[in-house]
Amino acid sequence: MAFAEVSKTCCVITGASRGFGRATAFALAHAFAESGCNSHFILLSRDEKKLQETRNGIMELDSYAKVHTVVADLGEMKTLEETVNNAFSKVEPNQVSHAILLNNAGSIGDISNRIKDMTNIRAESLQDYFNLNISSPMFLISKFLKRFEGSSCTVINVSSLMAVESFSHFSLYCTGKAARDMMCQVLAKEEVWFVIVLIFPSFVHC
Repeated sequence: MAFAEVSKTCCVITGASRGFGRATAFALAHAFAESGCNSHFILLSRDEKKLQETRNGIMELDSYAKVHTVVADLGEMKTLEETVNNAFSKVEPNQVSHAILLNNAGSIGDISNRIKDMTNIRAESLQDYFNLNISSPMFLISKFLKRFEGSSCTVINVSSLMAVESFSHFSLYCTGKAARDMMCQVLAKEEVWFVIVLIFPSFVHC
């Protein structure tokens, strides 16, 4: 992804405290520093300490970047709207010419049970899983597109082979990834002027 020197880019990254979220944040910071692009980062995660480590790493790569952190559980529906509004308030839309959303936060879920054994877990646990992995990303995308509707927007969804191929004991994960992929395919039909990207990363440790 190339960035013009005069562009003002805002990157919203969920699950930014480790793994693919952190690695992507560092890669973008390096690209911004190389191009001279003016950049804002809005980083979200539940882990405050590791989120701060990501922020420090970005600043080492691009000392001019403006980095905002939000510690929150995106799977908590009762506070989700407040969390998202708080995150997006960190950057004014008129400061942004290109907005990027990396929907990275998520979980594998319980892989100890087959579907017929799901009665072994609480029904609320199923709802919690889909809140974090489907409902929250959909709500976040909607808020993101409205907040930055005057900017060029890119939505990046972290997909998986399990979105299109079934694996025993991974019913929650396969279902969640397939639903998120379809959500983005629908989004691409609805918002033809925006860039919608599905990526299939291999294992990342950071």
